Amino acid sequence: MIMNKKILIVDDEADVCESIGNFLRRRDYKVAIAVGGREAIDILNQETFPVVLLDLKMPMVDGWTVLQETRSNHPETKYIVVSGLDENGMEERCREAGAHDFIVKPIRVKAIYELLEKLY
Repeated sequence: MIMNKKILIVDDEADVCESIGNFLRRRDYKVAIAVGGREAIDILNQETFPVVLLDLKMPMVDGWTVLQETRSNHPETKYIVVSGLDENGMEERCREAGAHDFIVKPIRVKAIYELLEKLY
């Protein structure tokens, strides 16, 4: 069980990050936001998070790349991957690469919160 209610939210849409982040902050989570995959990798090179909520489809550096590049340095981190749909068995590939869970959009913030509460 994870003791620290800290999460990194990664999405290429800042308003999505802020919406989820504001909801979780009101529930006593410490939230960090990365707008895009490159920013997520930079943050994860400096800090560890118990949970990373990671959008899969992003321009430039996508969530798959973030997962592959950061997972080995953060073996205790629970990566929750978010995608519009499960294309070409991507859910299975993400799980094999170390993702803890896979959520299909549209994102329901309450469902994310309930999942996080099970982790904490």
